[in-house]
Amino acid sequence: DYSQNLINTGSGNDTVKLTALNGGNAMYAGAESTNTVSTGNGNDTVIIEGGIRSNGDATAVNTIDLGTGNDTLTISGGFYQNAIFDGGAGHDVLTYKVSDIGSVSGINDGINDELKVFFQSNTIKNFEELVLDLTNGTNESLSLDSLVNSLTGQGADLKNTTIKIEGDAGDSIVMGSHGSGNETINSGYHTYTFNDGGNDITILISNGFFS
Repeated sequence: DYSQNLINTGSGNDTVKLTALNGGNAMYAGAESTNTVSTGNGNDTVIIEGGIRSNGDATAVNTIDLGTGNDTLTISGGFYQNAIFDGGAGHDVLTYKVSDIGSVSGINDGINDELKVFFQSNTIKNFEELVLDLTNGTNESLSLDSLVNSLTGQGADLKNTTIKIEGDAGDSIVMGSHGSGNETINSGYHTYTFNDGGNDITILISNGFFS
């Protein structure tokens, strides 16, 4: 049977936290069902811990709609698939906390495959800033070329988004061809600006990667 589940916070500066319990998912949509979180007007905060999945049916839809305002969406833990993340109007920030989900099917190249699956298996749009948080306590090696290809592929509409990469001791970045753009160093970051296939891309990499 068709089911429709809606959390609508309306106007105001709201905080919504969705957490998976007992090894499940923060959101799950079965056949002919929709789950929607809509935060309306205001500077809202949405935190999701534990993954979002559907059964793969085209009628199964999970949506996070941040509406109007300067909003933040923080995602961590678990596997995210067939979801819609819409920042809406305003200056919106999406933070993705790398979880090192190596046991998930299709994740063979650690962080690089994890990010590819996330950005190309979901619809992501209307975010002005993307923060990739690698501070998960494990040594990660991020390919900048792989990241840019993931962001400009299917699913993600982040072609003109500022990308900020945070890491801790032991993390590294393989610069590749995308590390050869115009570089400036200030405010704790190495900043690279370049044009990729007509898309203006700005990447800020924490100075910790270069120490």
